[in-house]
Amino acid sequence: MEIPTPWGWHVNAAPKTAKNRKCTMKRLTRRPVLFPSRDATVFATESSRPFGSFVTLSKRCVSHGVLNGIRIPKLKRWLALFRQDYYWMRPQWGALEKDVPKETQFLLWERTDGLCGILLPLVSGDIRATISGAGNGLSLVFDGAVRSTKIEDAVLAFSGMKRDPFELVDDAMCAVSSFLRTFKPASEKATPDFSLFLGWCTWDAFRQDVDARKVLAGLRSFKKGGVQLGFMILDDGWLDTAADRLNSFNADGRKFPKGLAPLIARAKAGFGIRIFGVWHAFQGYWAGLNPKGELAERYRLIHNRGKIRPWMGAKDKPLDEYLIDPEDIGRFYHEFYRLLRQQGVDMVKVDGQSALEVFTHGRLGRVGTMRTYQEALQGAALMRFGQNLIHCMSNGSDVVYHMDGSVGWRNSNDYMVRADDASQCTHIVTNAFNNVWTSTFALPDWDMFQTHGPMPEYHAAARAISGGPVYVCDEPGRQNFGILRKLVAHGIIAAKATGPARPARDCLFEDFWHARRLLKIANWRVLGLFHVRAGGARMSTTFRPDDAGLDDEGVYAAYHHNARLLRVLRHNERSRLTLEAKQFEIVTFARIENGVAALGLIDKYVGIEAADTPHATPDGAGVACFVRGCGTAGFYCRTKPKRVSVDGAAARARYDKASGLLQVAIPDGWGAEVELRF
Repeated sequence: MEIPTPWGWHVNAAPKTAKNRKCTMKRLTRRPVLFPSRDATVFATESSRPFGSFVTLSKRCVSHGVLNGIRIPKLKRWLALFRQDYYWMRPQWGALEKDVPKETQFLLWERTDGLCGILLPLVSGDIRATISGAGNGLSLVFDGAVRSTKIEDAVLAFSGMKRDPFELVDDAMCAVSSFLRTFKPASEKATPDFSLFLGWCTWDAFRQDVDARKVLAGLRSFKKGGVQLGFMILDDGWLDTAADRLNSFNADGRKFPKGLAPLIARAKAGFGIRIFGVWHAFQGYWAGLNPKGELAERYRLIHNRGKIRPWMGAKDKPLDEYLIDPEDIGRFYHEFYRLLRQQGVDMVKVDGQSALEVFTHGRLGRVGTMRTYQEALQGAALMRFGQNLIHCMSNGSDVVYHMDGSVGWRNSNDYMVRADDASQCTHIVTNAFNNVWTSTFALPDWDMFQTHGPMPEYHAAARAISGGPVYVCDEPGRQNFGILRKLVAHGIIAAKATGPARPARDCLFEDFWHARRLLKIANWRVLGLFHVRAGGARMSTTFRPDDAGLDDEGVYAAYHHNARLLRVLRHNERSRLTLEAKQFEIVTFARIENGVAALGLIDKYVGIEAADTPHATPDGAGVACFVRGCGTAGFYCRTKPKRVSVDGAAARARYDKASGLLQVAIPDGWGAEVELRF
């Protein structure tokens, strides 16, 4: 079978059979256009869906630190995901190769012929590759090894091409996973238990000034407001530390005089918390371990100096850092997590992970040390907490390509309580576009937010559609319980989409730092439309069911959450929406079958997951549908039902003849069977 490669010529590929799904390598004899250097050797993948190639760089090129002169034929426009500092990644768009930002870790482009291409810089040994624009095209840049490291030839890039950009990204990461064998795609990893529930984190409520009394006061305030939390995270401020360094595994005795165990027991028994999580830094604490503390007697330390707080600008001064020797890090994590588990801890959020490059700079190989640390962290976490782990401040590709067992991943810089409206919009844009890549290897976490903070419903709607965890950092007594109730389906279960949200196809290469249209964020059967220019004028866009992954030739009921409007649309029929600055709308789609469609709980931001597919009653005179949770269930009905029942009892329902919207009240509980008789 002949297939096109990203370079405009052809290689032979194996046919699509069940026996050759695993990627294999084949050396190409012709030099490709994309990588013109004699230092680049290209290998094509032969798999069930052949589409791309790996690139091996010579040791001479790797030791030089850069491969220049990479050109993209027929380039129209690109989307780059680049590291803005050690810890975080954000999107950028453009049309010229020279404008691709430094530290780009993911590059996706569209060609003038409609095909899409991808370039993924990889890791190998102690070397990490990134992409950077240059005057003569693109450059692959390599770093991470110490001077004593022997440089060898290394596979440091993958590139491919397909017509569907999302399929291209998914397949590219599967190919890289099969080749590297150091990480797994998200589809092969279990969903963390904590992500099913509504949660609370103490960070923006108390910052580092947290203690047992304040935690209990916060839990009481949620309970008093009638909202049940399923998980919580005790964030920074609980550990025994000194001068940015960890003294011991114990809680701060002044704040938690009885330790964590009594607090955790009360949180679970008195307030229904299922999963209690705690925070710590990857290296123990921000600057590692205290060389004079008790832990320094148990684990060997490596001293270095560096800056770890880039957000402070000129005020970020070098610190003395004390890194646990990689030979001891496995023992550190297993001993730490065993003690946490004994106290009732079920989950960890591990911060500052990409600072490891600062701790190791000039002393240890960067990628090799990261590999050892990640194996230790993930191994201990999986043993003690299952998948209840969040990687945080970790947006470097050396973390990405070592997420072998874990899946939780903070997807962007922090939600900023004190930032302006433009920053709130930036947060949503960043997360939506980062998801294009991160959702292939992780469950992206769009971070906590405050229901009494800036643009609270805007953030709430984005979290509900994201497919990731939904949790808040509210201060006790200041919660907006109206927003919180729209985020709970029933009990402690969060009302949210379950798949990863990504920008709609026609938004993918649009520059949303400057665009004059609404951003469409798509999930299965749900479409979020966001005005992302905080000070901008009214903006519009068109949408259709196709945008939410509904590409068959059906007819759909489309319910607008904020406008409380129901329309009927064919799968490719466009509808127009206009929003003012800082506004959003969520449209839920349900296929109409035999004159009926189930929209789920329409009083939630995203309630479509609550409804099963309607099925005919045994006598064929009506339809029945189980709705999980409580609230207002919505249905499209072509004609008004003669009778509506909930769990067999006659129920009152509101029917709007003009739109066909039927609203049925579902009482408190875990769900009910709704029957419509015609």
